[in-house]
Formats: sequence, C-alpha cells, structure tokens
Amino acid sequence: MIASREAFLSRGHFSPFVETVTDRVIDAIDRLDPDGSAAQAPTILEVGAGTGYYLAHTLDSIEDARGVGIDIAVPAAKLLAKAHPRLGAVVADVWDGLPIRDESIDAITVIFAPRNPAEFARVLRPGGEVIVVTPQQGHLDELREPLGILGVEPGKMERMVEQAQEYLRLDGEPEVMNIPMQLDRESIAAQVGMSPSARHIEPETLRDRVEALPSTLSVTARAHLTRFRKA
Repeated sequence: MIASREAFLSRGHFSPFVETVTDRVIDAIDRLDPDGSAAQAPTILEVGAGTGYYLAHTLDSIEDARGVGIDIAVPAAKLLAKAHPRLGAVVADVWDGLPIRDESIDAITVIFAPRNPAEFARVLRPGGEVIVVTPQQGHLDELREPLGILGVEPGKMERMVEQAQEYLRLDGEPEVMNIPMQLDRESIAAQVGMSPSARHIEPETLRDRVEALPSTLSVTARAHLTRFRKA
C-alpha cells in the first residue's frame, strides 16, 4: 500500500488537494498570528501522513514551520522521516492517542485518514485549526463497477461533524472539491493499491480487471474540505 501511495501521488494526480490543503494551513497560521509576532515558528501535525507528500509541500510553503507526521505503518514512517528536513516522523495509532504535548500544535491536517477529535482538541493551541479532507459520494465512481472497489458511504462528512462537535466547532461551510483526472492503467492500479479496497480484492483479480480497462480513463476525485476550531 505504501509503494502504491508513493507511485500514485508522485504522478501529481492529487496535486489540487495538496495545493488547497497548503493554502488553508497558511490561512490558519495567518489567522493565529496575523502580525507575525509569535515567539516560535508554527508547528503543523499531519495524521495519517503516509510518505509525507502533503506535509512536505506545506512545509516548503511556510518558512521555518516545523512538521510532525504520524502514521501507524513503520514502512511509511521510514519514508516520512526523509520527506523534509523540518519534518519529524512518529509511529502511532491515532485511536490510541497522540504522543504530542497539550496545546503544542498550530494546525492539524488529516487527508483521507482517521480522526480523533478529543486528541485534536487537546494538542491544538488556542485558536489553532484542524483541516480535514474526506471523500464524498461519487469519489472515483468511474472505477467502482469495472473494478469492484468500495464506495463512499452516505453521510460520511455529516457524521464526522457530529462526532467532533463536543471537542471541535465547524469553522465555515465545508468546501466541495471535484478534481477531474486522466488515469492510465498503471495509475489506476496504484490508486486502488493505496486504498482500503486493496484488502478486499485479490491481486490477480485486480490485475485482470485493470487490464480490461481502456488505456486511459477519465476519473473524478470528489472530496469535502472541512475546517474546525476548538469547541
């Protein structure tokens, strides 16, 4: 799954997601410290950071910012640790708690990864934000039927907001993101390989189904970007 994630993201198919997330983190940091007078550089935490694709880009865009990437997979953390000179990698399960000090994080990003609102509220500094990207219905639907991959359950984003409300408050309306992509068979195989569907389809079956697709396919990534502050 880690190799598939690295292969797919390195081709830039999800670059609109990384650009938008970075822009929202910059906005969150500016709102937290509008005159740039903070005594220390901002610290950004990404949960489910994988190979560091998103967080490294954000750190490149915010001078002197420090990053902490958390992932449950040791192979991912080994790549994450090398993704950027100002990035530290931690192996941890977000559901078991975050090995992070109270009120030490300026912004948290979660891109297609698990969430723990209580822990997010604990580690955020006052005024800090959580920026979450979740798939919406219709995400990669062009691949559902021919490959037999998992769909997005209805009401996913609404349940996330409801589950978070004791600890975090919604900051503005969720943004809808629709990203059209032209994917070749290799990119499609990598996309499925990095997703939960990879655990539900035998590799040989997936390979046969991908080979039966056209050489390129128009596919749309659909997601919501939601911003939260401490409740």
